[in-house]
Amino acid sequence: MRADTPIGILLFLGLASASAAQAQLLNNRISSHPAQPQFDRPWRVLLEDQWPTGCGGQLFFQATAERFDLIAVATTDTDICPAVVSPFRVLVDPRELAPEVDFADQIELRYLYDAGDGAELRQSRSVSFSDVAPPAARLQTGSWVTPDLASSGLFIDQQGDEVSVALLDYDADGGPVWLYGAGQLHGDVLVADLLRLHTVECVTEPCPRALPDAAGRIELLVGDRNALLASLDAEDLLPAADGRLLAYQRLDFRRTPELQADDDFAGSALPLVPDFVGRWVAGVSGLSDGRFAPVRIRYLGLTLLPPVTWRFAAEPDGSDPATPAEFYIDCDDQRLLDGDVGCELIDYRQGERSCQARFAYTALAEERLSVPVNCGTDDPGTTRFELFRLD
Repeated sequence: MRADTPIGILLFLGLASASAAQAQLLNNRISSHPAQPQFDRPWRVLLEDQWPTGCGGQLFFQATAERFDLIAVATTDTDICPAVVSPFRVLVDPRELAPEVDFADQIELRYLYDAGDGAELRQSRSVSFSDVAPPAARLQTGSWVTPDLASSGLFIDQQGDEVSVALLDYDADGGPVWLYGAGQLHGDVLVADLLRLHTVECVTEPCPRALPDAAGRIELLVGDRNALLASLDAEDLLPAADGRLLAYQRLDFRRTPELQADDDFAGSALPLVPDFVGRWVAGVSGLSDGRFAPVRIRYLGLTLLPPVTWRFAAEPDGSDPATPAEFYIDCDDQRLLDGDVGCELIDYRQGERSCQARFAYTALAEERLSVPVNCGTDDPGTTRFELFRLD
């Protein structure tokens, strides 16, 4: 059966165009969540890919007892399209889309793409249903945010496989809107009804309690470490969220937000790379002309060509004449070779000297870095490159 109407018109759905996640699309465009679902428990299918132009396209489905297809049809009937790649991402419930289909114990999940000359198979995978519940994914308890809802925050707590969520936003008048939901995490999927909690203003006692109202539904798809996807049906309370798949990131006050996203690419089983972002005092000790001065370090991003490299840039922070010119720190992922990340000091100059250093990422302590450095032929051999955090 092919739906009479498309699932949705897909343009930009929050998948970062320069993100490391794009490198995984070729191998994981369509996926089942949980990987081995149960017949009577939540089951979702995630599709991630990109349109060749900014005109986007539409998504259709076909379903039989043995197969579930998602078909992306690119827009080709317009002469003017922005020459940009348009990432898209959608989360669907096959049972909700095809309630009349009784899926078999094992089905084929397929993704087909139609660029205007017929649908071609891009990826398929086998999905087997089970009587055994999958283990609950582990969520990071804390505060989560999404750039798609600038005034909103999501607060999550997990105890075993039970998860509670509270969402705070503001209505058109600036008043707070509190939504609350709780449910059981089934593998990496949570589906929970939402209740709206009302603000109670008491002038006299006793203060009557305001009963919550039903306010829609929230669906969560848990990612790695600090990432999840959320779908909100909040019955017009949050119009900016309805019908969209939102990418949430957990706030980690010890990590730079941009770096957190690339932490997820590295995978939850691997250690975190250094976070050099912030204000530091930098210099080389052990030299007769060694001086220290303030610098500000920012994260430039992740390169995907092997080896994977995290790059940081340091620039002068103030007018101190001793402040070094801009320099870089690159951290290459060598964990498959030696279980570590090797960092390199690049373009650092101390006066007329050019200094080089290589060190393991574990050399960076909470507030200080101190590693051997080579600053030329007259280097006494006891010199060290040092950073002291100011913020």
